[in-house]
Amino acid sequence: LNNDGGIGVFTGLGNAENAINEGGEFNPIISGNGDFDIIYSYTSSETGCTNSDTLIVSVSPPIPAMAGEDTTLCINIPELEFDGSPNIGATWLGETIEQQNAIIDESSGIINPSLLSTGTHNFIIEFGTGTCYSTDTIVVTIDPLPELIVTGLDVFCVNEGEVPLSTFSPFGGTWEGVGIADAINGTFNSGIGTGDWDLLYWFTDPSTTCTDTTSHTVTILDIPVV
Repeated sequence: LNNDGGIGVFTGLGNAENAINEGGEFNPIISGNGDFDIIYSYTSSETGCTNSDTLIVSVSPPIPAMAGEDTTLCINIPELEFDGSPNIGATWLGETIEQQNAIIDESSGIINPSLLSTGTHNFIIEFGTGTCYSTDTIVVTIDPLPELIVTGLDVFCVNEGEVPLSTFSPFGGTWEGVGIADAINGTFNSGIGTGDWDLLYWFTDPSTTCTDTTSHTVTILDIPVV
């Protein structure tokens, strides 16, 4: 550009006529989408001569970033990939350091829920730059696991028949393992043989559908020979 004190003016052609002012500020909302010719005319203050040049402004609709539906997860689920779009060229961010550290892949939107505390967390997808920049947020709620408790030591003689296992809570889960007689009520067949028998107790919280398990050992003792 010349800077001899002359006057430069921008004008638009067609639908760009009202989309640009003389100072060169362009409003794509007025022009709409498409390619538009913008003419810049400059008149020298020294010579009074005028020259002009044309530039093309291309306006295209932005591709909106979409984070997907809010979701609720159990804290022990494996890695989760967000179903956001676009899936190429976008960047995923967390609002806090904790959330940012839980992101395994910023491009694909993969997180590790086990690195998050229980409660709600916001994750942001960003796409585009300048006037085509867009962003969206997904809310992820992390539910805790049920707290499983098995109290007492289960030591029985091999001839005691079907015996109840130690007190366990919450009730309503399932016992699993060799020797279990009643998986719901928690009874064990002592006649299975001597030794240590490793069991598992599973429970699913009906309010969150989160499942956890705890281990328990039953010891069966031999009877004396008489």
